[in-house]
This record gives sequence, structure tokens and C-alpha cells, in this order.
Amino acid sequence: MFNLDPLVYKTQYPGIKLQKFSVCDISSDTTHKLIFLRSQKKLLWYQNNKLFKEINAVSGRGNLPDKSKEGDQSTPLGMFYITHKNPNSSFYRSLGISYPNEEDASRGLREKLIDLKQYHAIRSAIKQKKLPPQDTVLGSHIMLHGEPNSLNSLNFLGQLKSKAMTMINWTNGCVAVSNKEMLPLFETVEIGSTIAILP
Repeated sequence: MFNLDPLVYKTQYPGIKLQKFSVCDISSDTTHKLIFLRSQKKLLWYQNNKLFKEINAVSGRGNLPDKSKEGDQSTPLGMFYITHKNPNSSFYRSLGISYPNEEDASRGLREKLIDLKQYHAIRSAIKQKKLPPQDTVLGSHIMLHGEPNSLNSLNFLGQLKSKAMTMINWTNGCVAVSNKEMLPLFETVEIGSTIAILP
């Protein structure tokens, strides 16, 4: 069982409301767990329930408090898991995130964004720890990834752009880190690892 004491969390990151779930009980069967603190632009990487690394990370350029539907460019909040790895990503390397989750599916059904068949398909995928359907209006292809491949230059301007990529929210809803940080994440974090995305 993995525990992140909420009192410590609120002390270190004051003003962040824990809206969708409690961080007291983040469980996973894997060695690695990730927590993305969206407003703090920090990705916390845990190994064997101990903080291993704190990484600068950014999110979507949308201004919604939580992802609502395709095209809003906002990063979803909630509990997810890593679904797959893409070594040929347009953003260096990427780890798939299991969006939409069951809570997103319930909201989508309630708001008539998806039908009952889509709702059950999402729930079934989540129960099997597979990639949920990526063809609904809730949005798709949320990833943890590196920098755009077009920035992979070693010149001075390229290095400046690379630094900016971890300071300004620029993605379409994904979580992004520098390529230097992405490589060990990609190589080490297991498929099925928990990733919690907090406000």
C-alpha cells in the first residue's frame, strides 16, 4: 500500500484542493508510482513507496480545472495508470495515460457526451487495465511525454527552447517533461504503474 500523508501534502503544497480523490490511498502493484502536481508543475517519481525524484513538468494550455472533452486542451485530474510505451512518439518518447477513467465516463454519461455502450467499454477497459476507448468526445491520447522532436537541436537556441518547454504549459492536455528526464521514466516505469494527476 502506498500512502501520501495529506497533512504533509497540504503543508508542502498549500492551497491545492484535493477534489476528485484522496491521496491517502494510492495503491499499485508496481515498483513505480507517479504524482503530477499540476499547479506546482512538479512530477513526483516514487520507487518502492519512497520519493526518488522531483521533476519539472508542464500540462495543457487549456484553462479548465479538469479536462471535459476533446479539444479543450486541458489536462485531466484523477487516478490513472500507464497503458503503453511509444518509442516513436512525435514528442521524443511517451507513456500512455489511461484517460478517460471511470469517473470521466460517469460524468460523460451524465452529461450525455457518451452513450451507455461507450460508458461500459471504458469501464471494461479500466477493469482489465487496458487502454480505454480513444474515440469518444471525452478526449483521447493523453500521454506523459518529452519535447517535440522539432526541438531536438544541440545549438544554444534549441537548449533555450528546451528549458522553456518545462516552464510554460504548452501541451494539448498531456503532461510533458524534458527529454533528459523522459528517457529514464520511459525506460524504467512499468506499464500498469499508477499516475495520479492532482490540481
